[in-house]
Amino acid sequence: MTTKILCIAAVCALGITTSAKAQLINVDFNAAGPESPTMSGAAVLGNPGDTWNGIDGDQDGVYGTYIPLVDSNDNTIVGSKWSFTTGHGLYDDAGGTTTNPSALMEDYMYGGNGNEGGTISGLVAGDTFTLVIYGAGDQSGQGDIMTLSGDMTGGNTASTLDTSAIDRDITNGIGDAYNTFTGTIGASGEITIVLNPNTTVDPNNTNSALDGFQLSEVAAPEPSTYVLLGLGMVGLLVVNARRRPIV
Repeated sequence: MTTKILCIAAVCALGITTSAKAQLINVDFNAAGPESPTMSGAAVLGNPGDTWNGIDGDQDGVYGTYIPLVDSNDNTIVGSKWSFTTGHGLYDDAGGTTTNPSALMEDYMYGGNGNEGGTISGLVAGDTFTLVIYGAGDQSGQGDIMTLSGDMTGGNTASTLDTSAIDRDITNGIGDAYNTFTGTIGASGEITIVLNPNTTVDPNNTNSALDGFQLSEVAAPEPSTYVLLGLGMVGLLVVNARRRPIV
C-alpha cells in the first residue's frame, strides 16, 4: 500500500513540470544616420547577440503611428507595437561620456512639455512583466520622473531617476541611468511609459530623456494535464485503501 502511494506520488511530482512562454522586447531610441548605431546584445536584461528595435528620427512621423516590434531573437511579435503619445525629438550624443553600453545610452528621445513617452501595445493580458527603462540625457543635473499608466496590476508604477552628463553608466545600478518596473499586464494589453523632467535634481531642467527600454513578458504557467491525472489516481488509491478490511 505505502509503496504504491509513493510510486504514484513520484509520477505526480514529475507531472508538476510546467512551461511558460517568455519573450524579451528591446527598444533603442536613436537619431537617424550611421552615427547612431542601434544597440545589440545584453543590457540589464538579455544575452549576447540579442536583437534590438532601433526607433529613429525617420520613424517618429505623426503621433500615434504604430511601429511594429520584434523580439530579442528577431522574430515578429504579432500585434506588438510602439507608438509615440506626445511630441518629441531624437538626439545623438556620439562621442560623449556614456559607457556600458554606449550604443544604447548615447542617444535618446527627449521632450520639453512634460508627459512625454509612448505606448507598448499588443501584449497579453494576465502575463507578468519586467520593464527596464533607460533615461539619460547630456545635460548636467538632468533627470526623469518615470511613471507607467494603463490597467496593469501589482508591482510598482512610479520611480524617480537622477542622471547627469558625466554619469550615464548602467553598471551604477537602479536610480542612476535606469529603473525597473514589474507587474501584471491588464485587459488592454498596453503599457504606457510617461516621462517628466525631474526638477528636484535641477529646477531649470525642462527636458526628459528616454534612451530605450527592455520588456520581458512571461505567461502565467499552466499546470500539466499529468498533474491532474496523477492527483486523481492518488485519490482513487486512497479511497480503495480505506475500503479494505483491517486484518
